[in-house]
Amino acid sequence: GVSTVPCGVVMAALMSMQVVRRAPVTPSMRRTFMASVIAAIIGVGLIAALIRFPYPSSLMASGFSRAIADRFTVTGEAAASNRRQELVPLQQAIAKHVFLGNGFGTTVTYDTRDPRTLADHPDGRYTTYAFEWGYLDHMLETGLFGLVALLWLLASCIASGWRKGGTAAAIAVGLMAIAVTHVTSPYLNHPIGIGVLLWLIGAISVESQESLNGAK
Repeated sequence: GVSTVPCGVVMAALMSMQVVRRAPVTPSMRRTFMASVIAAIIGVGLIAALIRFPYPSSLMASGFSRAIADRFTVTGEAAASNRRQELVPLQQAIAKHVFLGNGFGTTVTYDTRDPRTLADHPDGRYTTYAFEWGYLDHMLETGLFGLVALLWLLASCIASGWRKGGTAAAIAVGLMAIAVTHVTSPYLNHPIGIGVLLWLIGAISVESQESLNGAK
């Protein structure tokens, strides 16, 4: 999860640069920007207070509070171990149907050391259809052909967005960062990754239409 923060920062910075280049900064825009920054600071402060402040244990035992606390306190070592434990079982499952895949929703069982999972599965055996290895997850479900098709789609959209320039190029850089992160965190399976991909396709279409209008 932490690895997505640099991606978001880079993308936000690039998009901001494009907006500034295309439109003058008005007092209304400055007020909106400052309000957003203040809201973000307040939100982070509230989350930190919820996790760190010595409230009665009954508050921290609640589902929402516990979920937030667990999100910030699980060690990186546990997450890295979880990825290693997934790797061999995933490769074995992929080998059953290398080219066409096993179908969507295919489950794999592996031994886990993740404290969050062990709380519900004390024996350490965990069966799931969601994996940290994003591209291996695609290959498990859609096979080598499906993985190649996905990589072709990503490369085509990123290259096209970069050539168009402007907003499309900025979004292309963001999608490229997500694609790299997808190696160990499945964000192309998430609404974040899917949304950025669709956003880029829309931006390419807009840039193409503007180019056509300018040529007339």
